[in-house]
Amino acid sequence: MLRHIVEHHAIDPGFLEVPLSFFSRSTDEELSYCLPWTLRESGDAVEIFYTFRYAEYKGHPNEPYVVRQTGVYQSFNNKEKTTLWILVSPVPNSAAHRRMVDAFLNYQKEMEQNPLWLHCVIQSSYFPHWREYLAAYEKRLLPLADTTAAAFLADHLRVNHETLSKLRSLESRFMPAPAILQHFSDTVSGLEACSEKLFARNCIDANEARLFAISMTNYRRHASMLIRTAKFLQQRCSTTATLVSDTVAFKNQGVSQEQNGNMLVLTRSAVFLTVVTSFFYLPWTFMSGLFGMNFFMMDQDTYKFVTSPKLWIFFVSAVALTVVTMLPYYVYVRTDFARLRKGQEAEADDRFGLEQSVQRRSTDLERDGEDSKQYS
Repeated sequence: MLRHIVEHHAIDPGFLEVPLSFFSRSTDEELSYCLPWTLRESGDAVEIFYTFRYAEYKGHPNEPYVVRQTGVYQSFNNKEKTTLWILVSPVPNSAAHRRMVDAFLNYQKEMEQNPLWLHCVIQSSYFPHWREYLAAYEKRLLPLADTTAAAFLADHLRVNHETLSKLRSLESRFMPAPAILQHFSDTVSGLEACSEKLFARNCIDANEARLFAISMTNYRRHASMLIRTAKFLQQRCSTTATLVSDTVAFKNQGVSQEQNGNMLVLTRSAVFLTVVTSFFYLPWTFMSGLFGMNFFMMDQDTYKFVTSPKLWIFFVSAVALTVVTMLPYYVYVRTDFARLRKGQEAEADDRFGLEQSVQRRSTDLERDGEDSKQYS
C-alpha cells in the first residue's frame, strides 16, 4: 500500500526514511535519534517530512512513561490547491491521529488559510507531555537526593548500592530529553522559516503568518525551558549518584579501618601471649619435661642427684630431630632463593641486551653518518 501511494503521488524517495525509522526493538536503541526536518521544493510543489519523539504515559509502576516517535509527511501544491498528509504512528488510534481526523472534519477553513496549521495540531498533541514526563521522574529523584544530602557516616546509612542503581536509572531517563527537545526546537524553526516563504509567495496572508510565527516562538521558548530543566535534573542525578558512591566508599573505608584496628589489638595480644609463653612458660615446661624423665634420680641416703649414664641418648635424639626438622626447610629456602636469583639474572640480561641494542643502533647511525660525510 505504501509503495502504491509513493508511486501514485510521485513522492520523493527520501520520504522512505520516515517509515524506516520504525523497526522492531527490545532495547532503547536510537532512543534520541529523530529524522531531521526536511524540506523539498519543486516548482509550486512543496514536500515536508520529519519524525519526532514524544513521551507517553503507560501507567506501569516501575516505568510510568515510554518514549515513542511519530513520522509526518506533507506535500502541497499551491497552484492546484491539493494537499497530501501521511502520519506514521506506532500505535493505532493515537492522539495525533484522532486530532487530525477531527481537524479534517471540523477545521477545513483553518487548513485552507494556512497549509502548515495542521503541524501545530500534531505537535500540540504530544509536546505538553514532556513536562509531565520530567515532573514524574523528578518526583522520584527528590526523596533520594534529600536522603543522600543528610547521611552520617557514624550511623547506619540510608543509602546503598540499590540507591545508586535507582539514581543511574533516573539519569538514563533524563539524558535523551535534551536531544529530543532540541530536535523539536529545530523542527519548529523549520516550520517558521517555511511559513515565511509561503507568506512571501502570497500563499498565506499576513495575519495567519503572524499568528503562526507567534505560536512557533512560544513552542521554541517552552522547548528551551524544558531543555534547561532536563539538563538540570540530569546533572542533579549525576551529582547525587557521585555523592552516594563517595558516601558508601567512605563508609566502607571506615569499616575497614575499624576492622584493621581490631586486628591490630588482636595481633598485639597474640604477641604479648607469645612473649610471655616464650620467656616464662616455655623454660619451665622444658625443665619439668627434662627432670620428669628417668635420667635424673635422687639418692635417698645422701639426698643427691644421680645422673643416668644414658643421658647422651636425650641429647643425640634432640639434635637428630632438630636436623630432620630444619633440613626440609633449608632445602626449600635454598631452592626458592636460587629461583629468585635466576629470575633477577635473567632480568638483568634482558636489560643489558636492550642497552647493547640501543648502543649498537646508535653506533650504526653514527657509522652511517660518517660514511655519508666521507661520500660527500
